[in-house]
Amino acid sequence: MADIYQFIKLAETYIYVFIGLISFIYFRKLIMALGEFKNSIFGLEKDHARTHIISAVGGLLLMLIAAVGVFIFITVSGDNPSIFTIQKTPKIDLSATLTPMDTQAIIAEGTQPSILEPPQVMDAPSCQPGVIEWTSPQEGAEIRGKVELKGTANIENFGFYKYEYSVDQINWNALVVGTKIVTNDILGVWDTSLLVPGDYYLRLVVYDNQENSMPPCVVKINILLE
Repeated sequence: MADIYQFIKLAETYIYVFIGLISFIYFRKLIMALGEFKNSIFGLEKDHARTHIISAVGGLLLMLIAAVGVFIFITVSGDNPSIFTIQKTPKIDLSATLTPMDTQAIIAEGTQPSILEPPQVMDAPSCQPGVIEWTSPQEGAEIRGKVELKGTANIENFGFYKYEYSVDQINWNALVVGTKIVTNDILGVWDTSLLVPGDYYLRLVVYDNQENSMPPCVVKINILLE
């Protein structure tokens, strides 16, 4: 859905130009059909002209609907980035919690695996106040249910932003894509009720208009049982 929005947004001007050209053709046909109807003498000629009029009017209406549809899609999607929300249930790889020695011992003894140590994670990049940052939730926050996510995505040559969650900072699940600059305001809404309670990482990634990503802002939060 986000890819479709980006394509239509970039090609918006060309789409309107194309619709305008097709509309001009139908309008010209309508004028000719009206002249043909006016100059018709016999009933068969009038029926033929009337068919052309109906066809031209139908084409103009279709172009009008297309133009209005594109305008509404761009406006609504741009003002409500949460329509791109995709909820996914996190997948936890238990094998990542075992060291090579632990794995060999399990195979040799035929015992059931157990979670021994949490996986190693990368250090979270520093957020940039006023540029790329979370204002809510912040590091260590406890949240539940539907949560309004607030922050800032405001870089030079801004293109779009997205935010994602992860349990290990390796496998990230996309939540929302936004196409408007946000400064200490709502980035979107996250429904955490579908997730297993526990610790998660939430990151904000901002891209410029050349689709180059800036270093992400990552915070660790805790999801509570609703």
